[in-house]
Amino acid sequence: MATVSVSDSNRTRIHHQKISGAGELEIATLSLDEPELENDIGSNVEKIEKKLVLFYMHKEACKPCKKLSDSLESSKEFVELSSKFVLASAVDTELPKDKKYDLDGKYVPKIVFLNNGVVLSDIVNEDAKSNKAKYFYKKAEHVVKSMNKALEKGELHNGFGTDYVWYDWESGLKASKEHSKPILAVFHQDWCSACQRLKPKFAESEEIKQLAGEFIMINTDSEEVVKAEKYKADGEYYPKVIFLDEEGEHYKGEWNHGTKHPHVLHYYDSGVEIAASMSRILANRSELNKIEDHGFGKHLRFVKYEEGKKMAKEQGKPMMLIIHKSYCGACQALKPKVRSDPEIAELSTHFIMVNCNDDEEPNEDQFDLDGAYIPRIFFLDNLGKVEPSIFNDDKEYIKAKYAYGSTAGIVKSMRRALEMNLGKREQPGKKGFGTNINWMGYEEGLIQAKKMHKAIMLVMYNDYCEFSSFMMKQFRESNEIAEVAKKFVMINVGEEEGKALGEKFDVDGTYTPRIFFMDPDQNLRTDINNTDSPYKLTLFYYGKTEDILNAMNLALEKINLTLGRGFGEYIEWKRFENALEHSKESKMPIMLIIHKSWCGACSALKPKIANSRPIWKLSYYFNMVNVEDEEEPLDNQFFIDGGYYPRIFFLDYTGKVHHDLHNRDPAFLKYKFSYQEEEQIINSMRFAIAKLSTYALPTEDQKVITEGSSIDTTNLTMGKRILVEGGLTSVTIDEALEMSKKTKKPIMFIIHRTTCPSCKAVLKMITRDEEFKGKLEHFILADIEDDIDDVKADSYDVDGGYVPRIYFLDPQGKIFKDIWNLGTNYMDNKFYYYEMISINRAMDKTLKKMETWEPSLEEAGSQATKNQNEKKDEL
Repeated sequence: MATVSVSDSNRTRIHHQKISGAGELEIATLSLDEPELENDIGSNVEKIEKKLVLFYMHKEACKPCKKLSDSLESSKEFVELSSKFVLASAVDTELPKDKKYDLDGKYVPKIVFLNNGVVLSDIVNEDAKSNKAKYFYKKAEHVVKSMNKALEKGELHNGFGTDYVWYDWESGLKASKEHSKPILAVFHQDWCSACQRLKPKFAESEEIKQLAGEFIMINTDSEEVVKAEKYKADGEYYPKVIFLDEEGEHYKGEWNHGTKHPHVLHYYDSGVEIAASMSRILANRSELNKIEDHGFGKHLRFVKYEEGKKMAKEQGKPMMLIIHKSYCGACQALKPKVRSDPEIAELSTHFIMVNCNDDEEPNEDQFDLDGAYIPRIFFLDNLGKVEPSIFNDDKEYIKAKYAYGSTAGIVKSMRRALEMNLGKREQPGKKGFGTNINWMGYEEGLIQAKKMHKAIMLVMYNDYCEFSSFMMKQFRESNEIAEVAKKFVMINVGEEEGKALGEKFDVDGTYTPRIFFMDPDQNLRTDINNTDSPYKLTLFYYGKTEDILNAMNLALEKINLTLGRGFGEYIEWKRFENALEHSKESKMPIMLIIHKSWCGACSALKPKIANSRPIWKLSYYFNMVNVEDEEEPLDNQFFIDGGYYPRIFFLDYTGKVHHDLHNRDPAFLKYKFSYQEEEQIINSMRFAIAKLSTYALPTEDQKVITEGSSIDTTNLTMGKRILVEGGLTSVTIDEALEMSKKTKKPIMFIIHRTTCPSCKAVLKMITRDEEFKGKLEHFILADIEDDIDDVKADSYDVDGGYVPRIYFLDPQGKIFKDIWNLGTNYMDNKFYYYEMISINRAMDKTLKKMETWEPSLEEAGSQATKNQNEKKDEL
């Protein structure tokens, strides 16, 4: 057996204890004068042997320790494997006091494995009976199993060179923090020929070897790491060399500056190129933490953005933020002007001063108010929010309001920021509105509404306004308002901020308070207003709790938010989490569309899916999901060939992506999960149904129970099925006329079409509305599909044969032609209803008419004659 003999300083004394039995085995036993083992085992023994350390901690008087030692002595496998390790032992008083060896407790016997001085905490006894002592071993066979696992983990060089101290990902991150060293990380793949070419160059590079001791060296092909969003940088390709700080954050300013391949900045072709980046990292590390004035003047005491936000909040000061670029001529021209202006110098003492150059620019939407031009100067309050009303009012800059060419404009804006007390702002809602509601600022609210897919309620107020104070009281004290507010993104803005929002909200004046409602895309809904207001010239003023609640409920009805997002409202969309849950229960597969709100290709795909009847029909075999922006799942299985958009995946009921289900068009070979045409999607959906057929559309889901009986909906058309599964009973128009004559109930008659997406959307809408179902008790519901019985459907035509259309009929079968969708945007199709509030209002009007309705004389005479004939027949 190999003998380990290492001498070091008086900190550690290593001698040998022979274990006889199956063979002669020597274990290095460490006696410690100091508690830290890392330098002793990791830096000394391991570096000499370039092996992993197996560290055995035990006690002489411990019976389980004695049993384990005996078991190790007699194990041939342990003896054979031991040559591949540095074996170290500590007994009794030699046991380390360093807490890193405690792991899950202070017990013996304990065996841990170390790589370069870092404990491999994930190498545990998989056969341990207790999770509370994962490093406790009873038998040699269990130790052998862990040794093999450690060896698998320990072959970390992967061809990049044995002269370097390599770490795996987790231990490398730990070591970086412990040693305060930057990380050099190489991302590679076995199948990558460019990776294979780089390996010998890396392994033999004298330039890299000279600098490697200053870095924590990691190479990995772990998909969890190499496909992680935060390390994608400029794309997914291999090999990729990136540099990280102690927090695992990417040094974004460092790449291969000498590359011949500018589209892959982190691709390196030689050791010389990598060493050049290593040298820059080391040279700049201390500089990276320094505050740079970038030529604007050291006397202005600039700080970094993140630090500036903390200081602004703590010190109650506003922030002045300059965004500029090193290559920008206008930025360079502005610097000496700012640097030499005495007024800016004097005013700067009242601000937290920040300037961001090149990649330092914060990636926040609030800094792109009217474009990403440079330079831009923003003023932020102590809460870190941009004050959009402070800009350069020089007419020359009307299209770039936050740009400045002279210091006069900057000084004016600085004075305005101080006048507005930007440094003394409170969190939205705390001042007068109470804390029962989660209030947001304007910009933050818009972002959150889009992200959360919620309607926006915007309250504009004035601190000194008596009416505003009264309205605030309603928000502060009403539990009902607070409850409904959870369904909205709630924004309140004061007078100054309100003025900065422009004329969009000056619908009927600039009075306060005003309340407006918007959809997540910031479309203002002026049709939601206070029609009961005693002040007819101020329709957006609400004074009473009930008025505010009525408006909120009306907004929820009118802003009918769905999950379709343009891909088709007739498809039964689900949220991703709900789809996963439903798929587990139903064994139904998932079709997942990943898209972005800013993506042109995504927008182009939407109508192709939305207007496709075949896709709609096939969608019934899937739980349909589309995720937008931040909703995108970040599992590695969704980044198999990159992070482009849109991407469509098919998942089985366990949530696993089937990567063989992709676009088969050769033109999409590099972007296999992207689609451009309807036919491509249809083909993939059919392949998915064929492959995942054991999960598709259980017959249980095709049946509903109505009034105690089972109704098979399998053979019903889509529209009929929606009505039945929604719990609604519908009859033919002829049956309805007979029933109406007997009951004197009016008829609600829906004309739809089997292939019409809008029809499906309307039918689904009415089946979900409880108010509608309550009113329906006073009606006879009839429906007809005009592509099945076109003659009968066409006989009911007031202003055209479009679908869907809804008529209300009296018991004589006459259409109430004056009852139509009064709030419609489609005056040529007045009987098309697309909002529940319009349908419910039309039903109310019909019932009102029925209170005074009498049959016409002609009908009454006809009925009398019929009754007489029936009596004669009886005689």
